[in-house]
This record gives sequence, C-alpha cells and structure tokens, in this order.
Amino acid sequence: MVGFYRQSRRRNLDRPITKTTTEKMTMKATLSEIRKTPEWHSMETAPRDGTPIQARIPGNGSDNIIMWLDCFIDAEDQDSCGWAFVHEDQEPPQCWTDGACWSSNENNEQSVQPIAWKPVQ
Repeated sequence: MVGFYRQSRRRNLDRPITKTTTEKMTMKATLSEIRKTPEWHSMETAPRDGTPIQARIPGNGSDNIIMWLDCFIDAEDQDSCGWAFVHEDQEPPQCWTDGACWSSNENNEQSVQPIAWKPVQ
C-alpha cells in the first residue's frame, strides 16, 4: 500500500496510516473549524462525539439541544446509536422515543431527523 507510514514506538515496526485514519484526522480539523462558526451546518458535519449541539428539527423548531449517543441498546438487545435530547425540560418530537431519534420508533414509525445544526451558544 502506497501512503504515509507511522513508526510504532512499542514494536518499532512501520505500519501504514489507513485512509480511514487520515479521513478521521481531516474530519476532526474540519469540525474544529465548523464549531467556531455560528451559522447552520448540514447534519452530515455534526459532531458525533457526545458534544451538545443546537439542532433544527422539522416540526419542532430550532432551539433543540441534542447530542449523538452511541451507547443505546435497542428492543432486540443490539447496540445502537442516535441523536438524543440533552435537557429533560425540552420536548422532543412525538415520533422520538424516550427523547431519542431512532430510524423507527417503538410504534415502527420513522423518526423525524434533525436537518441542520450549529454550536451551542
């Protein structure tokens, strides 16, 4: 594989930095820049590291404070992840179950997905 190499300190072996690693480093730098701007951004660029964000959710306004969680267990005991409200005093959309946005909720209805985000001010 042609590319960059990083020296392992433990075994003193050269190993390639995979495209995934490079992409992650680029994405982290991009997110760092995006977080500095107060404008609305596409959800594809939203942080998925537990950072609270302000989100626009169709039918639920734009003052929603949510964060990405990847520690859910779904009804079939499978690991799952998704957007969840940070504050209990905020009202999530009716189609979200327990304040979390699932691909489909407990009634097998599709949850309304957030469409834009910006840093919490």
